[in-house]
Amino acid sequence: RLVIFKRPSAILRLLVLVQMDALVPVPRCCLEHLAGIAATTMGPTPPHDCLAAFDSQSDELFAISGGKLRASHIGSDEAFENQFNQAEQHLQACWDLGGRFWELRLRAADLARAWDGNPSSGCLGCWSAMADHSDLMLDFGRTPRVDVAACAPKVCGAEHVAGVVLPRWMSTMLRTRAMPVPSPEFVEVRELSHWSFLPLDLVVAGVDRCGTNSLWRGLDAHPHIEMHFGNFFFRHDNVLPYHDEVTELRDMFQGRLQRGILRGYSDPILYRHRRVRQALSRVSNLTVLAIACDPLGRFEKIFWKFRFCCKDGRNPRPGKPCHRSLSELLEDRRALALVEEDWAVGEHLLVLLRLFGRRAKLVHQELLRLAPRQAFQDLARHLGIEPFASGLVFGRHNSESGHRTDLCKNSSVLSELQRRFEPEYRSMEEVLRVAGAAAPEELRLRRTRCDRAEELAFVNELGPCQSGGDV
Repeated sequence: RLVIFKRPSAILRLLVLVQMDALVPVPRCCLEHLAGIAATTMGPTPPHDCLAAFDSQSDELFAISGGKLRASHIGSDEAFENQFNQAEQHLQACWDLGGRFWELRLRAADLARAWDGNPSSGCLGCWSAMADHSDLMLDFGRTPRVDVAACAPKVCGAEHVAGVVLPRWMSTMLRTRAMPVPSPEFVEVRELSHWSFLPLDLVVAGVDRCGTNSLWRGLDAHPHIEMHFGNFFFRHDNVLPYHDEVTELRDMFQGRLQRGILRGYSDPILYRHRRVRQALSRVSNLTVLAIACDPLGRFEKIFWKFRFCCKDGRNPRPGKPCHRSLSELLEDRRALALVEEDWAVGEHLLVLLRLFGRRAKLVHQELLRLAPRQAFQDLARHLGIEPFASGLVFGRHNSESGHRTDLCKNSSVLSELQRRFEPEYRSMEEVLRVAGAAAPEELRLRRTRCDRAEELAFVNELGPCQSGGDV
């Protein structure tokens, strides 16, 4: 209700918005200003059935809205799982109510400044005048971005969620009268879905620099497998996917949805991200494939690709330090610590195997290198499809042969790095044990690419500054 009063010390007449015993004084011109905003930004008129459905269920809809959609990057796998579970409970409750679950992203601080008026509006300080009497509005107006998970009736489209749900959510949370509809530049509305709807049968989840390119390309050569690759799982850090993303992935496999065709996706770093592991674990009947390799050989390739100086002394990755040899790197403890961040993969693979159980399949690079046909026929049996064609040749992709660094030319460097990598060697043995696979001879004897003369015989004339392929 509106209450009009006069303040003796000023000619200014004030309007007071009263709701839930909260008083928010607002200058009269501000209401006219905000009413003008509402008139120009309302957009399509919500259909009667949308408004009626929302009004009839508003308490229930608000009760199951909210929740944290952004994944926290600090915490254990159990903490991530709990966050996923909570978001899924809100999503399922919304669907049980017959609604659709939406993410509303609001540029709150920018919106508050826009609503604060400007010289051309004839009224300045509207939001500030209200915020002076409300800590909620003050905090809201200082927040750069507000993310809201909201449940709305099924009949309401995105424009009506922005025009009905968001203003009412704001008025409820800020304890004031219904707010005008935010202009489109301040709000983004996207419907949410669930990971189980992703049309995927298998993923190649890693390990980067171990041969994932050879693995997914070999799989793609099978007539009953269609593989795609990209950064689908890293576009945002939500614990729920967007509905349009699920649709996009379905369209990607359009025409190959017939029975018997396996839909696959490859990204070599999926295995090491907690959020992605949790997301993949929720895809129904998904098979996760990973390839392991010699930790030291992988390390050398990472160093060569990202930390090895070009001939002119610059780093192939501009703006980052580089070293002319591994021996030089070993003397630089600070730089060595940065490179070490990419060393350990064993713990990540153990989590992956325990999370997926029999749905996970691990391949060692030695088998893929020495007996590729056997490796891929084993994968075909695991996936439940017919064998690969007898005449198919499985190639090696992004394999960088020759002396990449001084690793195989300096025995002291080799010995020191093998000593440093011993914990990771033991971790990889445990990974293979959990996977039910025998440790290959290369791993048992701690052999490296320095023991493969055929690889070192090739003269690599390109170097990291000219060669292509990063995986």
